[in-house]
Amino acid sequence: MLPFHSLRPEVAQREVRCVHIGPGPDPGPPADEYVYVESNEQSEFAADFLDLFQQVVLDEPYRLRLRRHYRLFREGLQRRGGGPASPTDRPAAEAGA
Repeated sequence: MLPFHSLRPEVAQREVRCVHIGPGPDPGPPADEYVYVESNEQSEFAADFLDLFQQVVLDEPYRLRLRRHYRLFREGLQRRGGGPASPTDRPAAEAGA
């Protein structure tokens, strides 16, 4: 999978979403800052992070931003001579949209 920030780093840096999690009950994720980026990695907290993303991060303006990122991503691939993006080259955030 080709990450969005490899084609448009200036946009990715400016528009990244992250969450700060304070101390909480076990067995939740440890207190820290977590950045949402394309990734296929899993962890014991994958379900917790998905719930947090769906409830807190994924508002309508962010959905529209993800759609714009996907369009920019495809245009960047085409400029590089990659033609239309294959499903494996799509940013994870838009792969299902």
